[in-house]
Amino acid sequence: MKPRPTLIRFLFAGLAFASVPIDTLTAQIRVEETTNPQSPGPNQFWVPYVFYSETFDIGVGVAGFVTRLWQEQLKLYATAFHTKNGSSRIWMGAYDIRLNPNGRLFMSPDIFYTDYSNLKAYVNGNEEFPFERAGTNDSSPENFVTGKAEDVAFKVRFRYVLPFGDGRDNIINRYRTTNGFLVPNEPKETTKPTGRSYLFVEPFYRDQYIQFDGGKRSLRSNGIRAEIRHDRTDYVLNPSKGSLLKLIIGRDFGWGKSDGAWTNWEIDYSHYISLGETAHFRQQVLAFNFWLSDTPTFKTEIDDTGEVFTSNRPPYYDATSLGGLDRMRAFNDSRFNDRSAIYYGIEYRLTPNWNPFSKLGFAGIPDVDWWQWIVFAEAGRVASKFDLGTLHTDMKTDIGFGFRLFSEGALGRLDFAFSDESWGLRAMIGHPF
Repeated sequence: MKPRPTLIRFLFAGLAFASVPIDTLTAQIRVEETTNPQSPGPNQFWVPYVFYSETFDIGVGVAGFVTRLWQEQLKLYATAFHTKNGSSRIWMGAYDIRLNPNGRLFMSPDIFYTDYSNLKAYVNGNEEFPFERAGTNDSSPENFVTGKAEDVAFKVRFRYVLPFGDGRDNIINRYRTTNGFLVPNEPKETTKPTGRSYLFVEPFYRDQYIQFDGGKRSLRSNGIRAEIRHDRTDYVLNPSKGSLLKLIIGRDFGWGKSDGAWTNWEIDYSHYISLGETAHFRQQVLAFNFWLSDTPTFKTEIDDTGEVFTSNRPPYYDATSLGGLDRMRAFNDSRFNDRSAIYYGIEYRLTPNWNPFSKLGFAGIPDVDWWQWIVFAEAGRVASKFDLGTLHTDMKTDIGFGFRLFSEGALGRLDFAFSDESWGLRAMIGHPF
């Protein structure tokens, strides 16, 4: 049975591909939906979409997905779009190519090229702020540059399922669901009481060139990231209990055209508490996230004119940045970027019994399994040195609300966030944590 190109898919495709590439699809997942079983063969769909964002303006594009082409966990994807302001993007890749028919090693290549007509970047170069470093915690929200930009990136993520816990005998992560929720009293491998552990190794390359009034910026990085992840959640697509821990280290060796050598490390921990059902809600969940990042190689220099420069650090859009899709959603993308960063997030997720989308009866809307109401709060800070006292002083905060829709294994989100500096509307695939 081929999935129908529903209205929800049109929305989800636009939300996912209008945003920067991130690891939004979860690896080694095989979901058996008992209310709408799929055929054993490949599933595919191609859909046009329309979207809007501050960076791209109004855009149109086409996206395609192919799943289970020759392996049950495999996902292939591609998209291209063009926008009213003259921007365009081509993006393609694959998730979870199993390198051995019965092996534990999976590969996920990803490549994209973006041509921006009006990219906003929080980097030095704004002539109105010659002595202020852009992106710092105390920097002006107007200290950014805008201009034409080209951005090309390539990465290959290798994932190894470690042979202990629930990954010892079940390399592919399998779930059985009814209307998008786990079937109760499932076997041990589905409920994951001991958790699954993974090792990631990711070679990467990215080159971004920005030309703006008064100057230009060329940002190049290439290197490797390594991550250890331990997943103790009950259902990774929509956790209601358990925890998720990620330990990440990234290294650019300064080879080739790289801007310089740098090392960065991150700790990312999420915890989920189920508050049970009520007469009106199928599920209530408190979700917490803590994130800490530092770049010990980071250097700050001041030239003869008093202008401040940095070196031996990741680009402004990477590693230690706050603002955008997942962290500090009221602020612009990478609004804050520096040597170190800390972040706290909390979400209250409510899934009502009432599902108005299941009763509308047109354009494929009945395929929506459930929707959620979300309220959230966030706090975070960047700093020019790694000091927990400094990172917990003068923190930026925001609050917000949102909605999530779950349709045929994909969770789309729409978040509204507000702070005393700005507000944001964020749309993407998957929970932020």
